[in-house]
Amino acid sequence: MVMALSKHAGPSLSAQLERVLVVEDKPFQPRDLTFPLVAFGVKNVVCRSFQPSWFSSWEWLHWDSKSERAFCHTCCLAVSKKLLIASCADGAFLTKGFQNWKDATTSFRRHESSECHREAVERLLTVPATTKDVGELLSSKLAEDKRAARESFLKILSALRFLARQGLPMRGDGPQEEDCNFSQLLKLTSSSDPAFAEWLQRKSSKYTGHDMQNEILQVMAHRILRGIIEEMQGQFFTVMVDETTDSSTIEQMTAVFRWVDDQLEPHEEFIGMYALEKADAATIFGMIKDVCTRLNLPLEFCRGQCYDGASVMRGHRNGVAAQLLQINPKALYTHCYGHALNLACQDMVRDIKCIKDCLNTVFELSKLLKYSAKRNATYQRLKDDMAPDQAGFRTLCPTRWTTRSASLASIVSNYSVLQASLTEFESMATYDAEMSARVSGIAHQFSLFSFLFGVMLGRKILGLAENLSKTLQKKDISAAEGQAAATVTLRSLTSLRNDTSFDTFWADVVKVQSANDVDEPVLARKRKTPARFAVGTGPGHYPESPADHYKPIYFAAIDTVMACIKERFDQPGYKVYSCLEGVVLKAANGDDYSAELARVEDMYATDINVPLLQTQLPLLKSLCTGGGNISIGTIKTALLNLGRGRELLSEIFAIMKLILVMPASNATSERSFSALRRLKTYLRTTMAQARLNALLLLHVHKDKADLLSLRQCGDDFVAANEHRLNIFGKFQ
Repeated sequence: MVMALSKHAGPSLSAQLERVLVVEDKPFQPRDLTFPLVAFGVKNVVCRSFQPSWFSSWEWLHWDSKSERAFCHTCCLAVSKKLLIASCADGAFLTKGFQNWKDATTSFRRHESSECHREAVERLLTVPATTKDVGELLSSKLAEDKRAARESFLKILSALRFLARQGLPMRGDGPQEEDCNFSQLLKLTSSSDPAFAEWLQRKSSKYTGHDMQNEILQVMAHRILRGIIEEMQGQFFTVMVDETTDSSTIEQMTAVFRWVDDQLEPHEEFIGMYALEKADAATIFGMIKDVCTRLNLPLEFCRGQCYDGASVMRGHRNGVAAQLLQINPKALYTHCYGHALNLACQDMVRDIKCIKDCLNTVFELSKLLKYSAKRNATYQRLKDDMAPDQAGFRTLCPTRWTTRSASLASIVSNYSVLQASLTEFESMATYDAEMSARVSGIAHQFSLFSFLFGVMLGRKILGLAENLSKTLQKKDISAAEGQAAATVTLRSLTSLRNDTSFDTFWADVVKVQSANDVDEPVLARKRKTPARFAVGTGPGHYPESPADHYKPIYFAAIDTVMACIKERFDQPGYKVYSCLEGVVLKAANGDDYSAELARVEDMYATDINVPLLQTQLPLLKSLCTGGGNISIGTIKTALLNLGRGRELLSEIFAIMKLILVMPASNATSERSFSALRRLKTYLRTTMAQARLNALLLLHVHKDKADLLSLRQCGDDFVAANEHRLNIFGKFQ
């Protein structure tokens, strides 16, 4: 930035300078000249002269033979180029000339560190040099100071990046912060770097304070965010949001955007957390619009929404999904398949009594062990004695139904250990009637065959659901692939619904029952069907064996979970979205796709060149010649293998991007909540929202934080004000 000279009465600074000397590109430094003597003192007169050795120590010195005085060539050159402000001009080295050889070295040092000289150096640095010799005008000491300052500041940047990336706290507790992670990390770094240790001993301008930390973290986070948005420009994207309450009881909305690059690789990018005053649909939708506007992501490019099933999000009239669909009908809504699967399992458990009862018992057992160190120690002792090679008991997850199969499996493998533990728990609770009753009730359930049957049936069905849930949580899986995974799970459940599978399952249950202290399966006594439920006059049906009694329960559980999955996964938005999938799959298999293509043309006419697409679709059949079941993944692989021939199928690539941009689940938002719990703990509840977002971006995007250029971050930081530029200069 070039600053003009201030206007004052009388001749300008440059005019005054022209009267004294003519400024050339190089300073005049005659080293073999006999310099004139100047007398100092009145009584004891001492004659002194200019010393040629001063030219080596201060390269900016310029000798003027006409006035027999020394000038600062750097300042004079800056004035001649009209780059120096008159108010800070040092007349002794500019217009008058310097001749006080008695105090020469002190005056030279004072001038070199003066505001006038520093500004002259900076102005000449920021203006393109007219000759190759401008660098000779700079003070070597000033340049070295700036270089050392930059190296010290880069170490501060590196320390902050490390702590933020690892999610570690930086500040200490109280006014004395010598023991905080940031101070100790800087001290460790300075132990092998004397220059940095000297920097940390400064009383001011160390750039390690709280405000400086916040600003530096935001500089790094903004650079990561800008990189993400630059990659997303011009691409279709899906909005993924969710809400949670942090440790300081602030309602936080996480924003995640999914997009697909030119290699058909899906990306789910965490953007930030946003505090909500109210968790209603209007506030959340307004926040989504605000985020997209500030990030320069037009909602016209939004092709999907993925939320949970709360009424605020999926309400048909005023929900967030409905409001976005009113603006952009192409932003199809998908109820997160992970949440949908969890609800399907919840519906199944609610309808199958033996599974519901056994889960209630396991939950009570989890509380017995989780909330008592004494009982847990007793269980661990018995386990080490009776089954040291077996995995231990896993407590029941209170929220995720699809993760309960691991807990049920641990019940089966530790059945005898748990029964022995419950016996000891009863003796420990002699003087606590309520606890004694709870333990006795759980122990009684463990002795019942119906409980064991429910545990093993729940493990079998929820195990398949958990496997599907893990598949749906992958970042790169699309909604179409999620539906395909659900179809495979339904086929697996269907294969279990036959007499042969039940007989095998029944044999496994009986084997576990005989190996443990569990009652034999018995038939319930025959009960007459109430008249209001009776149909006809014939005798009622009674099972002939315990296996016949439990077989309908087995089939009912499978039928119920299959019906619930089908119902939860049959979503209105997917019916339109499936037409995209149907077009490419049917074209690859050589089937008729006219009905799907007509639907795609109605919805995505502005996204796809339909006449060109009709020309390209017949090529898919010859492209996918591998045989077997052709899936979206098969077509994706075939397209990527084309190399430069992708232009032949440009519109099919556009359809594939629309298919892959819709996620199967909102698991990335859930993962950001885990990061939030790691960062904003009960000891860090006073963290401001801006600092929290910066830390989250650096912690979640570890790979991008590792690739950050600290020198670019340094340039962004010093660009904030001129004082920093004077201290550090340019990093690149």
